[in-house]
Amino acid sequence: MEVDPTSEKRWTAMIDRGADRATFGEISYYFGTNIPGKPRKYLLNSGGRPKLLAIVAEQGKMAPEAAKGYVKELSKAKRYQRDVY
Repeated sequence: MEVDPTSEKRWTAMIDRGADRATFGEISYYFGTNIPGKPRKYLLNSGGRPKLLAIVAEQGKMAPEAAKGYVKELSKAKRYQRDVY
């Protein structure tokens, strides 16, 4: 599934807002800063599973149950690991 650039920017902005409220330290694998030279970026889905499924349904032009199945198949194929990117 290809996501349009505007939606990708909206998703990233949502994740960044969640990072502002995060209680993890500055040097944490939640931000990727445990890897020297890697840019600091929050890696958790701060919108939660419902937000993820809504975006998948919208971008994939599919019903909510189909979106849930799509994410489940990604997980089985080890292409998605529980709201961590």
